Amino acid sequence: MWRRLSLQLIAAPLVVGALAALASCARPSSAVVPAPSPLPPLSLGDGDGVAALREQTRGKVTLVTFWATWCDACEAELPSLRRLAIRAPEYGGEVVGVDVGEDAADVVAFTARHRIAYRQLLDDDFHLLDALGGERRIPRTLVLDANGQIVYQGASFDPRALAAFRAALGGDARSP
Repeated sequence: MWRRLSLQLIAAPLVVGALAALASCARPSSAVVPAPSPLPPLSLGDGDGVAALREQTRGKVTLVTFWATWCDACEAELPSLRRLAIRAPEYGGEVVGVDVGEDAADVVAFTARHRIAYRQLLDDDFHLLDALGGERRIPRTLVLDANGQIVYQGASFDPRALAAFRAALGGDARSP
């Protein structure tokens, strides 16, 4: 009886916390983009200065994840994104994070604390999210083909995003 009560006392806050995390980050529906569409030519700031995302990803299949330090759902995706970022270069791919609405110092501290080694860009004024359809919801994931065309756009890093990334890499079953 005590064991059951202990489990209930532990499980209740976990369920409440999970529901709060889901509510904290609104999720638009995921969808494979029917035909590749060009990425808007916008400049983003990163640690090296201002660079266009298209230039940053030219010639590589890229999974772009939009996130923020305060987003619990974004933080939950980090272990999977870190693993993908390690393996993707073997297949000609990469992972790029785009923090939205925060200053560089907060992002640098968060990425250091969470050992995020993949490239981070800043969309501090939401220009890129606005250009992609005006939805300021995170997490959000894009997959760009090697030509910089958007081939997938979804609410989070999930199996559909990974499948689109693998397909853009050529569909190799061994790919990340």
